[in-house]
Amino acid sequence: MIYVFNKADRTEFEYPLMEGEDRVIISARDDDSIDLLEQVIRRHLFKDYVTTTLLIPFTDGQVVSYLNEHCNILNTSYEADGTKLEVEIANADLPRFEQYMVVD
Repeated sequence: MIYVFNKADRTEFEYPLMEGEDRVIISARDDDSIDLLEQVIRRHLFKDYVTTTLLIPFTDGQVVSYLNEHCNILNTSYEADGTKLEVEIANADLPRFEQYMVVD
């Protein structure tokens, strides 16, 4: 859970400000506040995610569809061997796609 205290622009509080891991003081009118809130939400939602690169053969298009629905796609390119995706993926899902991992 994240506690968000808005309207800091109407108080004497400094903002944007993080208090601990789950409290944020912001003003929704301030771009820096919104950026901080987005970072905190991402950190909480994706704490068990890792970033990896996968090369999916064109014959396995259903895998690309699954990843588009269940992962955060950071980059997509189309190579001669298939679709190359840089993804943020849940650690729990990673073993299912080990065969597609690109080793640098």
